[in-house]
Amino acid sequence: MSLDLGPLFSQHPLPHILFDLDSLRIVDANAAAARRYGWPVERLQRMSWAEILLPCELPALRRFVDGLPDSAEQGPERVWREQRADGTRLFADVRGVPWTAEGGGGDGGSRLRLVVILDAGDRTELMQARREEAELFSAAERVARVGGWRVNLATGAIARTATAWAIHGVTLPADRAEPPEGSARTSLASTLDCYPGEARETARSALEACARDGIAFDVELPFVDLNGRSMWVRVTGAPVRDADGAVVGLQGAIQDISASKRVELALRASQERLQATLRALPDLFFVFDAEDRYAEVSDPDHPSMSHGWPEKVGRRLQDTVSPELAAQMVESARLARASGQVHSYLYDMSTRDGSHRHFEGRTVPLEDGRWMSLVRDVTETVHLERRFRLLAESLPMAVFESDAQGQTRWVNEQWQRLYGMPEPLALGSGWLQGVHPQDREGVRRAWYGSVGSGERYTHENRIVRPDGSVRSVRVDSIAVRRTDGQLLGRVGVVVDLTQSRELDEARRAREVAEQTQRHQTAFLSRLSHELRTPLNAIIGFTELLILAEPTPSPGAPTPPVRGARLAYVRDAGKHMLALVDDLLELQRLQQPSFNLRPEPVDLGDALNACAAMLDPLARSRGVQFDVELPERSPMAVIDRRALRQVLLNLGSNAVKYGRAGGCVQLRVLPGDSAGLPGWRIEVQDDGEGLSEPAMQRLFQPFERLGRERGDQPGAGLGLVISRQLAQLLGGSLELRSRAGQGTTACLHVPADARARPGIEAPAPPSH
Repeated sequence: MSLDLGPLFSQHPLPHILFDLDSLRIVDANAAAARRYGWPVERLQRMSWAEILLPCELPALRRFVDGLPDSAEQGPERVWREQRADGTRLFADVRGVPWTAEGGGGDGGSRLRLVVILDAGDRTELMQARREEAELFSAAERVARVGGWRVNLATGAIARTATAWAIHGVTLPADRAEPPEGSARTSLASTLDCYPGEARETARSALEACARDGIAFDVELPFVDLNGRSMWVRVTGAPVRDADGAVVGLQGAIQDISASKRVELALRASQERLQATLRALPDLFFVFDAEDRYAEVSDPDHPSMSHGWPEKVGRRLQDTVSPELAAQMVESARLARASGQVHSYLYDMSTRDGSHRHFEGRTVPLEDGRWMSLVRDVTETVHLERRFRLLAESLPMAVFESDAQGQTRWVNEQWQRLYGMPEPLALGSGWLQGVHPQDREGVRRAWYGSVGSGERYTHENRIVRPDGSVRSVRVDSIAVRRTDGQLLGRVGVVVDLTQSRELDEARRAREVAEQTQRHQTAFLSRLSHELRTPLNAIIGFTELLILAEPTPSPGAPTPPVRGARLAYVRDAGKHMLALVDDLLELQRLQQPSFNLRPEPVDLGDALNACAAMLDPLARSRGVQFDVELPERSPMAVIDRRALRQVLLNLGSNAVKYGRAGGCVQLRVLPGDSAGLPGWRIEVQDDGEGLSEPAMQRLFQPFERLGRERGDQPGAGLGLVISRQLAQLLGGSLELRSRAGQGTTACLHVPADARARPGIEAPAPPSH
């Protein structure tokens, strides 16, 4: 359908299109539109506006149309992407107005819009180029850490680029060119606060001179950003003038130069250290040109100078030293150039203070035929070499010296005493005769094998002295060289290792014994704990079986055999359980963590309590207790539990092995314990007594002196445990006995166990 829009529409040089807003169908188009899109006017009039736009633009077009008229009035300018009939892409700036049938014909029911199309290709390309240029500039800013800034002198406000803000410690959001209001300081005064100390005044002076006189500046200053991070920056600035030439602002750049500045400062510090090191070194070096003239010196005032530096600089070497020394130095320079390596030489000469000194020179080749001579005063070294043998004679160790072939040429007196060999017999290879025959060949190969290499020699072997005694020794030797590297010989020492070896063997034996003891303790502990459970079960079930036995009828001739056997099993189980308990107690006493808790104990009360606890056992054997105490109540500060256990062990032994129907005497007498005031507690029985051989075996574990076949229970550990407890209490335990005259156990305890080292003091009473 074509509307008659008049000649202005059809002949207008700009493309015009009239289309329906609802269907997007093109109602009419002029010739300029046909030329732009490459379709005839008739073809365009059968097309839709959507066929001209790229498909990706259709959602935006629909939103634009649906939002009319507001979208046309308030929306941002948009460049639409289009396409020609041949597929060429176009960019269009479309401007339109509503068109009604009343305003220009057409169907009164249609919503039409007349648009003019302006080509935006050049503008789009320009905008793209500017965008790419901005991105490149931004990338360059980030890489070089350079940011721009501008100051408005009228307001004092500062505008910065994103990189400039980043240098100041502010990261801008992606959608902002300036930080949010109040989030960062933007005034000129606050910016100057970022420069510490004297740098602030330097920055202020540069800005004032630029603002006042239009003087550009370029300075490098320390800088502290808004987050407190220290750096170095380079700041450049220039004036901004108005049409009359007056300075109305400042603009410039700021760059983070921390990395390069650190390198610069490190290089400067390194150069300063190098100069200080050269001044501090005792060596002196000269640099000579290709004609052997003095060019440089490390220290003109060095004491090794033969003449003042003004008398040497620029002059030939041959004119300032003896012909012999000059020839030696020039030859050394030639050899150094030829080999490319350092070449050494020795000489002596008089210095400008008149003293005669010995020197070592080292020649280093340089570029352009130049060379350097490093001079070191070795006078003291020469003197030390002369005094070496005198010093070695006074050393308390064996010292020897050999030539470059490994032949001994001198040994000190200590060496001769160690080997038992006079010096004449030790010279050459005679010292090998003092080496143990089984070690001699190995020592000979090791020694002479190391001589030529110049490596450090260390070897351990045995020697045999003339009296036949064997000693273990370690030989340490180092090469002695001249300053030019030539091997002169060796010097070494011989250390007697015999005593340290013996100590090491003793230590290893002690460690093995301690390890064995630990294993034994662990085994006993595990075994004892494992045995308690089945033993308790055996005893418990045996007791139940005994209780279940029928009561014998009155007048029965003998008790049933089964009950007697059950009692035997029960007693044997209790015996084994007592043995396990004794093993656990013995193991506990051997632990380092076993501690005693001393407290005041009335010894009389302790003896009476012991007699009371043993009374049932004593009654079964018809034994009576006789307790004798001094008039003054005997008191001791001692571990109550340990004392009670010792007394019960001694008392039970006295009851079990004393005479049936006899008497056991318990006495407390004044005495001493290891030189300390204390008490002597005696437990005496009237039994058969013990012979001297039996007394020797008495304190061995599990030793019952043949009583294990008797009717008295026991494991042979009571006395062992008692003696260990007595020692832990700070006392001792001993037994006196004679065959047929009974046995007396004497327990010595201190009056105050806290006086013994390792005894823990009692805890204070609680309230």
